[in-house]
Amino acid sequence: MKKSQPVRMCILCRKRLAQKSLIRLKHKDDLIVGYDGEGRSFYLCIECSEDNKKILSLSKRFRQDKDYVISLIEKLQKDILQ
Repeated sequence: MKKSQPVRMCILCRKRLAQKSLIRLKHKDDLIVGYDGEGRSFYLCIECSEDNKKILSLSKRFRQDKDYVISLIEKLQKDILQ
């Protein structure tokens, strides 16, 4: 009997996808950082992480520099795609 994969929701587009296919982030000390195993987190799907308009809305929501958010997401995308 196979176990089903956990399903999580993208914070931007509200799509429900398998947890392993999403980028996991958290808001810590007024910065968006990759999830480190502690605290609450949120997820981004690959489609939203490649859409500059959605990244801009995410950076505004958390009051972050857009370039910082883009570089962080690109780094985390590489980890998922490997």
